[in-house]
This record gives sequence, structure tokens and C-alpha cells, in this order.
Amino acid sequence: MTLRIFVVGFSILVLSLPVKAQLSLDHAEQLMQYDDSLQTLAHGVFSAEKPEERFVACEHFIKSLVRALQVENSFYYPFESFESISIKYPADSTFRIFTWQLEVKPGEYRYYGAIQLNQPSLKLFPLIDRSFNYSAEAQEISKPSEWYGGVYYNLLSFSNGTHKYYLLFGYDMYTQMDRRKFIDVLTFDDEHQPVFGAPIFSRADGSTLNRFVMTFPQEASVKLNLEKEKGLIVFDHLIEDPRGGLAKVPDGSFDAFRLRQGKLEWV
Repeated sequence: MTLRIFVVGFSILVLSLPVKAQLSLDHAEQLMQYDDSLQTLAHGVFSAEKPEERFVACEHFIKSLVRALQVENSFYYPFESFESISIKYPADSTFRIFTWQLEVKPGEYRYYGAIQLNQPSLKLFPLIDRSFNYSAEAQEISKPSEWYGGVYYNLLSFSNGTHKYYLLFGYDMYTQMDRRKFIDVLTFDDEHQPVFGAPIFSRADGSTLNRFVMTFPQEASVKLNLEKEKGLIVFDHLIEDPRGGLAKVPDGSFDAFRLRQGKLEWV
């Protein structure tokens, strides 16, 4: 597959919502009012001094967000004022996904999120962070109730002709010492239910991964993203950390994934 076709095949994050937004004036005004209160609550989630205050703010934020999303055609309201809440759309605009983090105590984080389908009445899938139940390699295929939590910073998609795959690029404040970047895979089953993880990452030894995870020390700067001009997902090459454990450190070189025959082939 040529680089140009690869870039076309990877549907890049949509930059704006469809022009045919069907929000009525009344509904837009309702959502603007919710937006104001949600901004205040979101600020508390990240800035409140005490853990219990952050938790209460998060709880109220979730309840208010759900009420806001129950407004008809709320999918077309962008909530652009959310500074610390990630909202990502695939290029086909069939859904959007909200993610954010909560510091439950110094150095320990929990993740929250929801998938909203693009339809007039609300269809919402809450994402429940259960990453602490995952194996060290985090290869489990899971439902929204058993989500590998993180904050998503990019969303790409491609199709192999029979299935549509959404690649979720995420960041995880994994431990007090280590961090993670990862690519999770979102698909929808025959009943239109979200499923996380799929065997599409092909390694040089012929094995496959359901989810690509990089674990590295908190002080390390590690790249994991699409380089459009190359048509590759490029990431730092990691080597063993002298400290031992799961974390690895970048050595200054890079590896990549390229799309080939419906899989992401390790280069």
C-alpha cells in the first residue's frame, strides 16, 4: 500500500461537525446554559484542592453532562469550552467519545468517559475504568463496563472491507513512576454495542496484539501518533530500563505501524 493511499485509508479526525446541524434555537439555548455550569464543574474536577471535592465535582459533572446530552440533537453541540475534557469524533461522525481523568489521591488517577451515538435521542455508553483489573500486557478484549481507561488525544479509522476499526490514541498516568501511551481499538458488534480491543496489530514475529501499549518512565518524552506525510503511525523505539519492571526507555530511534491488508504491520 502506498503512503498516499495509507493516509487516505486512515480517516483523519474530523475538524468540524456536519453542516446540517439540526439543533433548534431553543435546544441550542438549553445546551448553552448547561455548558456554563459544566465549565464550572469541570474546573472543580481538575483544580479542587481536596480529593473529596474533586470527586464530588466529577459526580455532579457526570450528572449534568447526561442531562445536557438528553436534549434533542445534542450531538451537534460541540462543547468547545471544555478545556480539560477530551472530545473526539471519527471522520464518519457516527459517534463522539468524551474522556477525562480524576486524581483520586496524589499520583493515582481514575478515568471517566462516554460514547454518544449520532442520533436525535440520546444513546450513551458510559465507560467504566477497570484498567486495574487488566493483565500487565493489557491485551483483554472488553466492554464499556470493563474499559481500559485513558484520555484520548487522537482518533483515526479504517476499514478492511468487512469491519470498521476506530483507533483511539490514549494517555494513561499509569503509576507514580511510570506513564503509558497506547492505541486501543474500538469496534461495534452486530448488536451495535461497543467493543474495545481487536487483533489488528501485527508484530515482526507473526504474533498479534489486541491493543498497543507503551510503558515508560514519567520523565521520558515518548511519541505515538500518525505522521500524515509518511503515512505511518510513528513511535519511539523503547529498550529495557535499567530500573527493571515494565517500563522501557526511548533510545532515539523510531518504529512505526503501516496499514497493510487490514492490519497494522510493525515496521
